[in-house]
Amino acid sequence: MPKREGSFMASPMSPFSFSLPDMKAIWPESFPASMSSQSCPVMVSVRVGVAALPAVTLHVPLNEATRGLVGAPELKRMKRSAVLINTSRGGVVDEAALAQALRDGVIAGAGVDVYETEPPPADHPLRSLPNCVCTPHLAASTEEAQTRAAGDIARAFVTFFSSR
Repeated sequence: MPKREGSFMASPMSPFSFSLPDMKAIWPESFPASMSSQSCPVMVSVRVGVAALPAVTLHVPLNEATRGLVGAPELKRMKRSAVLINTSRGGVVDEAALAQALRDGVIAGAGVDVYETEPPPADHPLRSLPNCVCTPHLAASTEEAQTRAAGDIARAFVTFFSSR
């Protein structure tokens, strides 16, 4: 399962001069080594990885190993020109630390689609920052996905009512 978490990012990142060899899997130190070594041939710890990469995209479930995976210490290790993108789960990134890092210019920008509390309140600190793109947890809500969901619902209705 972890192999699929971020593998889809290789193709979309190519226009930004990233290639699969440039991409590295970053694992929390508490993550089972057997799982991470099966998932990606180039693995680095969070501590090492965030300091070296121009962009960090998070694709992990929220669990005890990933809660607070990126906080103030990790953000301070990132390049000032780096961008953090979280489309995984709220709670993986310390939102207060991210807001402070963006205000202070510790990192260049962030894209956030998931929040600790959803929907985020109107006065959420990330929403007012010019260097943060906030979306309302719609990363998987493409036109194609909505059309497919509508078709699934229609088929379920037909099946239900035709069996009566």
